[in-house]
Amino acid sequence: MIRNFENYHTKVLNKSLIVIVIIIALMVLLIPAFGCAEIIASGKVGELDWTYSDDKTLTISGNGVIPERYADHMPWYDEERGCNYTIEKIVIDEGITRIGDSCFRAIGSDLKSVSLPKSLKTIGGCNFDNCHSLEEIVFPEGLKEIGGGSLQWCQSLKKVSIPSSLVKIGCRRRGPGSCRSSGRRRPSGSGR
Repeated sequence: MIRNFENYHTKVLNKSLIVIVIIIALMVLLIPAFGCAEIIASGKVGELDWTYSDDKTLTISGNGVIPERYADHMPWYDEERGCNYTIEKIVIDEGITRIGDSCFRAIGSDLKSVSLPKSLKTIGGCNFDNCHSLEEIVFPEGLKEIGGGSLQWCQSLKKVSIPSSLVKIGCRRRGPGSCRSSGRRRPSGSGR
């Protein structure tokens, strides 16, 4: 009788251990699929770090200024082919104080979301123009200036939050040096 009792508990214990091992194995396999994006590409732009992850997010971190697109090559953008990645979200981390002109201009039709830090003081001109899927942008409190043409041709834009700290919004220029001087045609149905 005691022998049967010991065999029964040994079998139950063995089955319990097997179930625990299976649960741990599943957790190890499934946790990366829930919230942990894998970095696909990374590098430097000026003195700042950038990463592109498999959840289609471009993140820029560090302290200082994101340089102008034409002063410093933007690794996520190729002037001949367009955007190198399908970017749905841009995250600019705390510590960035300025976004240079045209850094995210025509970055792709998939951009839906932009997260800007409270440390940001200036956004150069033509930054998010031609981002056709961008629906909402919240400019952070503390932002002082937005360059001209920063949101032109954003047909899906439904909400723009402007902070009380903003003192200057640039106007869109025409001719050399403007957002339109690249030879790109205005999207059909966009009006003036």
